[in-house]
Amino acid sequence: MIFGEFDSRDASGIVLAHSVDLGARKLRKGQLLGDEDLEALNGAGITSIRGARLQDADVGEDEAARKLARLLAGKNTEAGEAAAGRCDIRATVSGLALVEPEAIDRLNALDESITIATLPPYCPVQAGKIVATVKIITFAVRNETLDRACQAVSMPRPLRVAGFGCRRTALIVSDSPDDGERRPDLAVTSTRNRLEAMENRLALVLKSGHDVHSIGAMIHQALAAGCDLLLIAGATATQDRKDVIPRAIELCGGKIVHFGIP
Repeated sequence: MIFGEFDSRDASGIVLAHSVDLGARKLRKGQLLGDEDLEALNGAGITSIRGARLQDADVGEDEAARKLARLLAGKNTEAGEAAAGRCDIRATVSGLALVEPEAIDRLNALDESITIATLPPYCPVQAGKIVATVKIITFAVRNETLDRACQAVSMPRPLRVAGFGCRRTALIVSDSPDDGERRPDLAVTSTRNRLEAMENRLALVLKSGHDVHSIGAMIHQALAAGCDLLLIAGATATQDRKDVIPRAIELCGGKIVHFGIP
């Protein structure tokens, strides 16, 4: 690609670097100039313009952005149309964005003409929203550079969306005479809102005393009702694997895989 200043009488096929206001019309940045555009420039007394002339070994910004975006788009994502060297990759379902940072970093370090911006890994995203954008900084990229970028795309593809699963969910809320000002209804409202944000719903709410056998009975009731996701909001914070809620889960045949959340 040759970038610089060109005589407007000989600028056919030049990609315009900056918009030019001709009064009655405006030539936009990134526009490929044709004979009619040159007549308008000369008629307005503009003798030179800045822009880029692509060479045989170059790939235009839109074509390059589109090609790379389609390679990057993995499960539950799709690349759109490219414009001004930019191509967005959108989620086709609601879920969590799965982004491989090391793969994206490698591509961004490959050449200054290519950049990729993404959501943070595991960020919630709604269907139709942008997960990532491929931007070609220059008006063109060398074919060799684009080939290296395409070959560097790892498998599985580094941009995917894990769709939210549909679960029949129960919430068990335990209470205790020592609760004081605690409001169990807030746990119900908060849980319902979080589930709905993930395209699920709260199917069953069960109240229980805060003891091993009462909570265990509610676990059995929720399972008998066909719930496949059980959430328990305890009257007090769980302090140990042998505390009330973990013991109730184990007595119902469950297993504590991990205790505590980082």
